[in-house]
Amino acid sequence: MFSSGATNFADWDAGARDLTISGIRIRLAGLADIVRSKEAANRDKDKAQLPLLRSLLERLRRRAE
Repeated sequence: MFSSGATNFADWDAGARDLTISGIRIRLAGLADIVRSKEAANRDKDKAQLPLLRSLLERLRRRAE
Protein backbone atom coordinates (compact mmCIF):
# COMPACT_ATOMS: atom_id res chain seq x y z
CA MET A 1 0.00 0.00 0.00
CA PHE A 2 2.71 2.49 0.96
CA SER A 3 6.34 2.72 -0.03
CA SER A 4 9.18 3.32 2.39
CA GLY A 5 9.41 6.55 4.36
CA ALA A 6 10.47 9.90 2.97
CA THR A 7 14.13 9.98 2.03
CA ASN A 8 14.74 13.73 2.07
CA PHE A 9 13.17 17.07 2.87
CA ALA A 10 11.76 17.49 -0.65
CA ASP A 11 9.75 14.28 -0.19
CA TRP A 12 8.18 15.61 3.01
CA ASP A 13 7.72 19.12 1.67
CA ALA A 14 5.76 17.95 -1.38
CA GLY A 15 2.94 16.62 0.81
CA ALA A 16 3.15 19.25 3.54
CA ARG A 17 0.93 22.24 4.11
CA ASP A 18 1.22 25.53 5.94
CA LEU A 19 -0.85 26.37 8.98
CA THR A 20 -0.87 29.60 10.98
CA ILE A 21 -1.50 29.38 14.72
CA SER A 22 -1.50 32.54 16.83
CA GLY A 23 0.29 34.35 14.02
CA ILE A 24 3.05 31.77 13.71
CA ARG A 25 3.34 29.92 10.41
CA ILE A 26 4.27 26.26 10.72
CA ARG A 27 4.75 23.53 8.10
CA LEU A 28 2.88 20.27 8.74
CA ALA A 29 3.86 16.96 7.21
CA GLY A 30 1.12 15.25 5.23
CA LEU A 31 -0.66 12.36 6.91
CA ALA A 32 0.27 9.94 4.11
CA ASP A 33 3.94 10.82 4.65
CA ILE A 34 3.61 10.25 8.38
CA VAL A 35 2.04 6.85 7.76
CA ARG A 36 4.83 5.88 5.34
CA SER A 37 7.44 7.02 7.85
CA LYS A 38 5.93 4.96 10.66
CA GLU A 39 5.69 1.92 8.39
CA ALA A 40 9.35 2.30 7.41
CA ALA A 41 10.44 2.74 11.04
CA ASN A 42 8.70 -0.54 11.92
CA ARG A 43 8.90 0.14 15.67
CA ASP A 44 6.32 -1.37 18.01
CA LYS A 45 5.13 2.07 19.13
CA ASP A 46 4.62 3.10 15.50
CA LYS A 47 2.91 -0.16 14.54
CA ALA A 48 0.44 0.38 17.39
CA GLN A 49 -0.65 3.73 15.91
CA LEU A 50 -0.84 2.66 12.27
CA PRO A 51 -4.41 1.25 12.25
CA LEU A 52 -5.80 4.53 13.58
CA LEU A 53 -3.70 6.65 11.22
CA ARG A 54 -4.61 4.53 8.19
CA SER A 55 -8.29 4.76 9.10
CA LEU A 56 -8.07 8.53 9.42
CA LEU A 57 -6.21 8.79 6.11
CA GLU A 58 -8.89 6.73 4.35
CA ARG A 59 -11.69 8.84 5.86
CA LEU A 60 -9.97 12.04 4.71
CA ARG A 61 -9.47 10.65 1.21
CA ARG A 62 -13.16 9.65 0.96
CA ARG A 63 -14.26 13.07 2.19
CA ALA A 64 -12.11 14.75 -0.49
CA GLU A 65 -13.84 12.82 -3.31
